[in-house]
Amino acid sequence: MNHSRLPSVSYMDFMRGRLYSSVITKQIGLSGVERASLFWPLNLNNFAFVFTHHLIWEQTSKIFLRLGLVNSKQTNPTADATETVSDQWKLFQIRCEIDGLVEKRESIIAQFSQEGVDHSSLQSQLDQVNADLKILIERKDKIKRAIRKNLQEQPSRDSEGPRENFLFSDQRAEWSIGLISSIFTETIFYAFHVSIVWTACQPQRTRWTENFSNLISSVRMKDKNIFDGFLPYLGVVVSRSILMVPVMNFLQNIFGVPSEMKLRSNLRTIVLALVRQTALGRSNRLTPELEAQLQDSSELSNAEKKFEIKSAFRGLMKNSVTYSISDWLVRSSLFPLIHVHHRLAAQGASFLCPNRGFDFISQVQSIYRIDGILGFYKGFQPHFYMLLSELAFWAVYYVVVSILIEYRMKEADDEDDDDYLTSSV
Repeated sequence: MNHSRLPSVSYMDFMRGRLYSSVITKQIGLSGVERASLFWPLNLNNFAFVFTHHLIWEQTSKIFLRLGLVNSKQTNPTADATETVSDQWKLFQIRCEIDGLVEKRESIIAQFSQEGVDHSSLQSQLDQVNADLKILIERKDKIKRAIRKNLQEQPSRDSEGPRENFLFSDQRAEWSIGLISSIFTETIFYAFHVSIVWTACQPQRTRWTENFSNLISSVRMKDKNIFDGFLPYLGVVVSRSILMVPVMNFLQNIFGVPSEMKLRSNLRTIVLALVRQTALGRSNRLTPELEAQLQDSSELSNAEKKFEIKSAFRGLMKNSVTYSISDWLVRSSLFPLIHVHHRLAAQGASFLCPNRGFDFISQVQSIYRIDGILGFYKGFQPHFYMLLSELAFWAVYYVVVSILIEYRMKEADDEDDDDYLTSSV
């Protein structure tokens, strides 16, 4: 499944917090309650979740490799792009160091014309600066060769299949590691998630920190089980991981989303173009002598560069929108399970949600007995608005970035920089 997407604010965090709060209050049956803003707790949860998930993913991957369950010779889907971008930033830092040394050298040369200065001392300093410049230029050339080598070898590495038979194929290993990482991470942050549900259930606006403190106090006093609603929540996590693959593949075929290999190349093209654009401003202050040594001729014309970036951006936009729609469709199919989870997690949050000790089966029976089948879809309207808000965000995102590409590329048409080392795969 393609994972190369553009960075976004999921559901435009502010709107997502309001809409998610509305979903919870409607499912719990809290009419007339002022909707709480979940902007900050959701952002904090997302940041901590992504960081922890990455750490668990990394350790799980190492375990799979040590046990010989996957092919260690296969590259990580984002490893090549990450390595290339890292080299580009190193190259940019070296250019900045060269910039500083050039200014220092010019200052030393200017001092030779002054009277009463020790020329031998100045000459010693100048020799040292020139030696440092030589070392930096050699490092720069080495990094550039590494970037070219990585870009040249990438197509052949991507086209190679596994040379040996392993218990897990690359796609299954990626899915398995992702699922295991998600389960562990969701378990760690479940109390955090319950506190967010509690915040949405309060009769008046309260701070999320106060609700988290009240949750911990209730658990200590045994008035609340911290894992209320965890079973359906875990069911949502596992089911989402299973359903996302076929739904995503189906929509990718409909919308004509590029292959994973092409998307990785597109993502690398966009990031490297941004690095190049950042470095242009610093390179203009270099002396002509060093500028000539630092620059190489680009294999692509300016028009080809612009076309490549536009094509890369459009391919990533297609995949990003496809992922958003797939994720919404999967969550919609699991909406009854999400409803039961919210009802269980909200128990004891306030006098509006007393702790009645409901378990999963009794909660399902209660919802069906009171509201029937349609009762499981309470709060679906704001859930639908989540999709509309995200699609609107992507539309604005596409227009703004497209205009920026036109403007920035026009501004950079006459520039030539050696950091634009990309190639189409």
